[in-house]
Amino acid sequence: MRFDNYAWSVADADLQISESTIAQTPAPILGNFGNMADNPSTSVDAVVEKIIKVPGAPEKAQLIVEAGDDLYRELRIENTLIDDKGEEVSLKPGAEVEVTIEAQDKDTTQRS
Repeated sequence: MRFDNYAWSVADADLQISESTIAQTPAPILGNFGNMADNPSTSVDAVVEKIIKVPGAPEKAQLIVEAGDDLYRELRIENTLIDDKGEEVSLKPGAEVEVTIEAQDKDTTQRS
């Protein structure tokens, strides 16, 4: 499954994210979407259930999306965020986070 047309971002509620941090965010997170206010988006609450460490692979954070259907609540992402100083930080188990899903206008339809 490909997610080229969607941007996923996770921000800890206590973590302040500045414009310069967004500009420094790696392409796989923001893609080529630019300013999120320009595109349709929605946000849902999630909790970091656990941190997964596998030798030789990037650390992952497993999130539980509270609004998801029973069998589709888990989401695993690389556990690397950039703080407002440009430093890499990691999520902790139990952290309350927000997941934002964004799509370009051409990939959406009007609801009736």
